[in-house]
This record gives sequence, structure tokens and C-alpha cells, in this order.
Amino acid sequence: MITFQEQTTFDSESDNLIFFAVYEDKIIPCHVSTEAIDDVDPSNESNTKRKFEDNRIVFEEIAKKKILDGALKLFISTMDLP
Repeated sequence: MITFQEQTTFDSESDNLIFFAVYEDKIIPCHVSTEAIDDVDPSNESNTKRKFEDNRIVFEEIAKKKILDGALKLFISTMDLP
């Protein structure tokens, strides 16, 4: 079972938002590009963090698939969006 922590952080160096999954007692950082956050819902004018939270389920589903495919550190880009 994969669960997600509420905590998020922003890495200004890479310009990624990071959220964390827990799978088999491992904490897995999930990096999301700000471009993907903007592209998931272009009509949403909120700031990056709010837009991520508004669409969190989309990013969690992408992360789940990548984790089940074997990723222990992952990056979500616009190319991963449904």
C-alpha cells in the first residue's frame, strides 16, 4: 500500500515541488516540475502550491504508477500528465 504524507517542500534550486510517498517503510521523494503543475490545470490562476494541492490526486496517481514500476526517487513532468 502506498500512502502520501501531507508535507510538501519547494526546491528553488531545481524549481520543483516535492511531496513524499511511503511504500514498504521507505519514504520516496516525488519531484514535480512547476511546468507540470501549471499544465495540469491551465485555467487555475492560483500559486504553485495551491494549484498542486487542488490537483494533488492527479500527481499522487502518477507517483503510484511510477513507484509500482520500481521508482525509488521520481520526477513528474508535463509528459506524465494524463
